[in-house]
Amino acid sequence: MGSNTKISAKTVLNSLGSFSDKATFLQRLNLAVKALLTTDLMAHCQVANVRDNVLILHLDTAAWATALHYQITDLLAQLRQQPPYAAIKSIQYKIRPLDGQRKVARIEWAKPLSTNTRKLLSDTAKSVSNKELAEALKRLSKN
Repeated sequence: MGSNTKISAKTVLNSLGSFSDKATFLQRLNLAVKALLTTDLMAHCQVANVRDNVLILHLDTAAWATALHYQITDLLAQLRQQPPYAAIKSIQYKIRPLDGQRKVARIEWAKPLSTNTRKLLSDTAKSVSNKELAEALKRLSKN
């Protein structure tokens, strides 16, 4: 925008009204979608947006995205029967944590091997005819 461009208060208010209308629409659509999903899946799915008549959903894990994948055809058909959502052409989904936080993977360190386990691995390595497996068991027995 140039310095000569003025935005009227009416334009700003109209824009805010349309944002508010879209937010209300998305809230209602979210409730409608959740009402059509299985009880387990509804807690892991959130309406993110509707763009060019495409409903975009966020799921918190790949497992829930897979569960949704098997329900998309029915979900779309049921949504399109409701007048406010009849224009929805398709559904896309993305994996995103619902709370907006990335889950940090925890690394669980293995417990040290007991003396008996080390001996068992070493003895097994001596009796194995496969060289690669025997070497792997020997290395493992030393850890």
